[in-house]
Amino acid sequence: MLSFLLRLFHGNLRHLSVSGNIAGRSKLLPPLIRLPSLEVRFDRPNFSFGRRETDIIRSLVDKTLPEALQVVFEGCGALPVLSDGRPRTEEALRRLDALLISLPGLRVVTFVLPHGAQNRRTFWQTTFHDCFVSLRTRGCLNVTYAKPSIGKASPKEDGLVHASPRTAVALGHSVASLAVSHDSKWVASGSSNGLITIWDPDDTTILGQWTCVDVGIVWHLAFSPDSQRLVCSGSDGRIVVWDVEQGDELGALTGHTDAVRKVVWSPDGTRLASGSDDSTVRVWDAETYLQLYVLETHTAIVLSVAFAPDSNLLASCSRDHHCYVWHVETGTLKHDLSGHQDIVWTAVFAPDSSRIATASDDRSARIWSVETGEELVVLQEHRGRVWVVAFTEDGKQIMSASSDSTVKVSDSFSGERILVLKGHNYKVNDVQFSPDGTYIASASSDKTVRLWHRSDGSCAAIFSEHNDKVTHVVFSPDGRTLMSAGHDGMVYIRRLSDFV
Repeated sequence: MLSFLLRLFHGNLRHLSVSGNIAGRSKLLPPLIRLPSLEVRFDRPNFSFGRRETDIIRSLVDKTLPEALQVVFEGCGALPVLSDGRPRTEEALRRLDALLISLPGLRVVTFVLPHGAQNRRTFWQTTFHDCFVSLRTRGCLNVTYAKPSIGKASPKEDGLVHASPRTAVALGHSVASLAVSHDSKWVASGSSNGLITIWDPDDTTILGQWTCVDVGIVWHLAFSPDSQRLVCSGSDGRIVVWDVEQGDELGALTGHTDAVRKVVWSPDGTRLASGSDDSTVRVWDAETYLQLYVLETHTAIVLSVAFAPDSNLLASCSRDHHCYVWHVETGTLKHDLSGHQDIVWTAVFAPDSSRIATASDDRSARIWSVETGEELVVLQEHRGRVWVVAFTEDGKQIMSASSDSTVKVSDSFSGERILVLKGHNYKVNDVQFSPDGTYIASASSDKTVRLWHRSDGSCAAIFSEHNDKVTHVVFSPDGRTLMSAGHDGMVYIRRLSDFV
């Protein structure tokens, strides 16, 4: 009956999951049914993995020719036993690697390991690194951990929640960029090997993977306002726009001659802006992907670009100590916000587009009038470089993160300090308000992510699973999840209701 149904409906079949008696069911499959997605699920207790299981996967792949293959180890304990011993199992895995790499349509191979296997991460990374050389070279191989079966996390003796999230691991390469779609449907990560990975934040499965940069780093990712497109920029100067649903390349924005650090969409979706190591800012038509104009006023690397919420103005920041504000329609200069004495890392507009805040290596954050270019507030509370600034949704408060290991919240009009968030013991690299303004999340080089109560600055949770610097932290726009990524090559996806 199964064979008959598969033959009858295989033209409309998008995904097939095989579990239980996998060997028996694989024999029922008709040949060459060509599935977009195949899942093989090993879910027996005390499971052993070896040549037999590898042969089963080979048989299923031979018959279905999938674009995406996911192999799931669930309910198998912390680490499935290698039934044939490690050398023979590794030989079988290498044969599987050779088969999978020969499939021209295969785009991504994902191994979903038991949650408890995180404690044996070095073993898995070494084994898969050694056995799947071809897949790894092509950039198709990923490993993710199954989400734990847990309820709400409980505080430890120190009164803080030390939480264990659901995880997704981008194997072997640090994560250089992280973004969430505006509809909270997708998470995108960009790696130091030039690859983009699209994740489902609900179950942490990989939905797609594309090459953005042939050689080098994916510096920045940004979803379009309607969440249908994703733009990426990299160290080779390439900017590429993708159809997120289909995984198709829609267009390439050519013109930069060096790494592109930042590329952003205008809030109205009509334009893109990019800043590059070639010292230029370029503005592009978001439909035709043609260059509209080049801004060549900066004299050093452009680190950041940002549109005003009303899409009428554009700010650019540089190592030349300047932040410039431009008229988007004409490309003419409106203001040179001069006052910083060192590198200006970033700029953000207030929600009503009336003010702009900047962060600098001179240990200050500054707030400026968009209308006049006048410096309104200077925040000099930090004892180290200020990397990031962010306004609250109502624009009344501003937050800054620094290399001095602290996060500070101030009144954005008076500059009066409201909160100092202390707890990290190394640089704070990223910080963000939750969409409802209840929490603040911070990512640090001390390998932790912290979640803070905005009301009183107390720490609500500490996430310490990362093994290296944490460089990115972001809330989903719907406020349900918190993502982080860093130099250890891992993306962690957390459901906030599990911890707070």
